[in-house]
Parts: sequence; C-alpha cells; structure tokens
Amino acid sequence: MTHPVPRVDVSLFDILAARARAESDGRLVIDVLAGILIVVPTALLRLNLWPMVIGSGICLISYGLWGISDRELQDHASNPRSRAAVALTVTRGVCVAVGCMAGLLVAFGGLRILLGTWIS
Repeated sequence: MTHPVPRVDVSLFDILAARARAESDGRLVIDVLAGILIVVPTALLRLNLWPMVIGSGICLISYGLWGISDRELQDHASNPRSRAAVALTVTRGVCVAVGCMAGLLVAFGGLRILLGTWIS
C-alpha cells in the first residue's frame, strides 16, 4: 500500500479557493449573510473584543463574495474582456485584499489578548 505524497506547494489561498469553488451557491450566500449579521451588531454595540469579531465577520463576507464572483466569472469565461468579467475580476481581487486585512486584524487582536499589558 502506497500513500499519496502530499503537495508541498499548496498555499492557504489555494485551499480556500478550492473550498469556495466546491461550496454551493446557497452556502456562499449564507456565509455573506452570516458575516453581515456578525459585523453590523458588533460595530453598533462595540462589544468586547470587537476588532476580532468584526475581522472574523469581514473574512466570512469576503470568502462568500469571492466564491460568488468566482462562480459568476466562470459563467463569463467565453468573453473575458467584457465589462462583467472585468468587474468580477476586480471584485475577486478586492475580496482577497479585504479578507487578508481582516485576517490580520483578527491575528493582531489575538496577539493583543495574549500579550495583554505585558511589558518586556
């Protein structure tokens, strides 16, 4: 019995892209709506740990919107220079940038909690 050799060149972006492409349309819409339901009340109420919670919600929104725009872009593959295809490509890029910044917000918020007021 041989075991398949795992690919070493797979990045987090490749994993998330493959996962978003495998999700159903309904699931991606639920991800966007859930992210909105997380972000809006947290932003209004400024709950404890709000930067991390908002960052998590924005990551969820970006993931869902990226998946939806990627799926729609596949539908416009016959004419990649159309306005819709260009707009969807830009949307995907914006979703990646916003999602990465939100992920950093979550990571640095977690570091802030872990380090607390520790002074070296």
